[in-house]
This record gives sequence, structure tokens and C-alpha cells, in this order.
Amino acid sequence: MTDELRLTRVLDAPPDVVFEAFTSKGGQEALYGTDEPGWIVRSECDLRVGGLWTVTFGPSPDHLYHHRCVFEIVDRPRRLVLATTEHRPDRSSFDFSVEVTFEDEDGRTRMAIIQSGFPTAELRDEHGRGVPNAFDRLENVLRARGPARPLPDRRQRLRVLDGRFVLERVTDAQELALQTDALALVFGPDGRTRMRRDDTAAVAWVALWNGDQAHDPEATGMLSAIVAPLAAGEVPVWVASSYDGDLILVPADRTDEAVDALRHAGHQVTR
Repeated sequence: MTDELRLTRVLDAPPDVVFEAFTSKGGQEALYGTDEPGWIVRSECDLRVGGLWTVTFGPSPDHLYHHRCVFEIVDRPRRLVLATTEHRPDRSSFDFSVEVTFEDEDGRTRMAIIQSGFPTAELRDEHGRGVPNAFDRLENVLRARGPARPLPDRRQRLRVLDGRFVLERVTDAQELALQTDALALVFGPDGRTRMRRDDTAAVAWVALWNGDQAHDPEATGMLSAIVAPLAAGEVPVWVASSYDGDLILVPADRTDEAVDALRHAGHQVTR
């Protein structure tokens, strides 16, 4: 295997904006595009750990390259790692790794694309000639979107509640009203579901609460800012919301993993 290919550029937008542009359909297609007439780019992306990003590109239908990329790390908006297979028009193929980082520099973004695992220096150098064009076209996407608007600060304070909780279906609403160990009760199309404390349960959930500093009920993206980093780490969640905040349940045996993911995303978590 040859040495890695590493190229960087400072882009005039903050990391969250560059990350979103890079992973959007328009950004993906721009990365693999050229100004050649008739150039073909088709891109499909499932942005999650284990998700697939496929790109088909080339000058004509009978001379196409195909990239099959699997997301191994999705750390929004800081870092992506992909395991990639390139299928070439001559029907050869090879595997390589791609890492993309987005580092803040006073409101701008130092973006780095690192590719490694090339079987030959010729293939590495071929990619090295293409990456600068990808940066150029990504800059065009950013300029076309206009000045970046700062996103709302969705970092939150969460508290891990005492105890362990179980989820169960219930039928007797009157009985529920008399119980003191219930944390939440949800009435849904499928009936009633209760979130109840049970410290002796072998299989249980731990609850996080973000309502000690209540956010505006009309604020957007607050819950997704919590569940997205958990989803990226493949941590299951169960959610119930009240007027002031949200209860986010995670498996008790993955509490440390969930807390680390939330802190890494910028949230404050107390236990």
C-alpha cells in the first residue's frame, strides 16, 4: 500500500455549514462533477454509521466509475470516515479509506480530505489530481447558497435521573392514576405505554431529562440535537416529551456510551 493522500483547504463558512453542504445531494454531485459537456454524476447517500453512499460518475454511459462507500464514523459536523471501494471502467476495483475533517478557524473551516490504502502510486496520484477540483466545486456550492446564517445554539443541559425504568403496555388508566412510580404515560394509536421506575429490573432503561432549563416549545431541532449523536453511535432511544422538556431513555447498560456521545456533541450532562 502507498502513502496516504492528504489535501486541505480553508473554506469561507463555518464547519456546520460546510458539513451540510458536503453531505447534501447537491454537494455530493458537485464533488464528483466537472465542466465537461455530458459528464454524468449520480449520488445516493444514507448518512449514518453503517449507511451507504454510492456515486456513479464519468464522461459517458460506457465509461463510468462507481464508488461504494460505507460510513464508519459520522461525527457531525467534525469528521467522517468511510470505507470505500472504487470500481473502474476496465472492471478492476480496489479498496481504500477516506477521512474528511472539518476544523473551525475563526468562523471559517479548514477542511481536510485524507485518503489511504491505494494499491499503487499511480492511483493515489490520479486521486490527488481530482481532489482540488472537488474543493473548487464545493466552494461554488457554498457561494451559490449565499452568506452562511449562524445556526441556533442547540446545546443543552441534561440530567440523568435516579433509578432504572421499564417500558410496558397498560390497559387500566384508573390504576395508573394511583401509581407513584410512573414517570410518563403515553396515549397512542396502539394504546397506552407506561414508563415506570423499577430499580430491580434486569433489563432496564436510564432516563435523561433536558427540562431543568426549559426551551421554547416552538424552538426547532432541540430534540434532534440530542437523539442525532445517539443515533450516530447506534444507541437506541425511547422518548416522551412534556411542556418544558424531553425524557430520553437509553439502555441502562449503555449509559456511559450515551453520556460520552452527548458530551462530545457539546451538551452538558450531569449524573
